Amino acid sequence: MIDCESEELWKRYIAAHPDARGIKGKQIDMYEELQVVCGNYQVPSSWAKTRDGHYHTRSFEEDSASFVSPSTEDASDTDGTNSYTVPEEEEEEFMQDGRHQEPFLPPRPPIIQPVKQQLPKRPSSREALQEAMLAIASSIRRLADAVEQSKTPLDSSELLKAVMEIDGLEEGKQMYAFEYLNADPIKARAFMTYNVRMRKVFLFRQFWWWR
Repeated sequence: MIDCESEELWKRYIAAHPDARGIKGKQIDMYEELQVVCGNYQVPSSWAKTRDGHYHTRSFEEDSASFVSPSTEDASDTDGTNSYTVPEEEEEEFMQDGRHQEPFLPPRPPIIQPVKQQLPKRPSSREALQEAMLAIASSIRRLADAVEQSKTPLDSSELLKAVMEIDGLEEGKQMYAFEYLNADPIKARAFMTYNVRMRKVFLFRQFWWWR
């Protein structure tokens, strides 16, 4: 039902709107439905009437918490700040201008391959065995020659004659030299191989105190 809380207020309203005299006390059709749509008060309702006589309409999206303000553009999903998308034309110009370049990376130093040193080839066990056998055979040959020479009989008379032919030797020294050489066949053969002058040098080298 249409009613007014203040009689004085109603009189002023009728004075301003004479055609509304008969609406006081009347029932409002579909009041419950209108109450759902408009609410109990005019000011906060969706169909609130402004002072200039116009109705201010608000969509339910404005009252929703998920309503996006028209002042924001492409809000960021992370920190709430606005993101800016570069137009395709500017991006192409940016690429052609050469300002967007790959980061400069210094060239890698060349990889130096280690020099493979040619190691001396080790002789095989077979070659080492052959060399050892050759060395042993050579030693045996020299020993055999020495033994063979020692078996050759030395003429003592010829040795004494050769000692006595050396000038400057006393009889005692001649005897001493002969006995020394006769006891050592190897040195005796070397003495007999030399000439007279070399035989004297040989004896004075053996008996240096004779000088």
